[in-house]
Amino acid sequence: MSNESQQVQVTQEDIRIIKHDVSKLSTTLEKVHTAIVGSELGKDGGLVQRVVEVEIEAISLSERIKIIENEKIKSDVYKKITFFLAGGVVSALIVAIIRHFLN
Repeated sequence: MSNESQQVQVTQEDIRIIKHDVSKLSTTLEKVHTAIVGSELGKDGGLVQRVVEVEIEAISLSERIKIIENEKIKSDVYKKITFFLAGGVVSALIVAIIRHFLN
């Protein structure tokens, strides 16, 4: 083989290798794209859709936590008022009993 023909042969082999590598890279890129944004066939939305769903759920849970915290605060206030009133009634009864026995 002449030197020129060997260079052409190597170049053609290199081109085949590059085409194969580009094809593999394209396939890999397609898989990554499908994982991130989902596939048209599956309509799953990929990672992007999952992140959106998690953010929506986080907002919902945050709102529920605020509601529960407000209810807990109200409940605590009602308990304090109830114990205060019960303490006042018990104190009044004790004072009435003591007055009854002292008189």
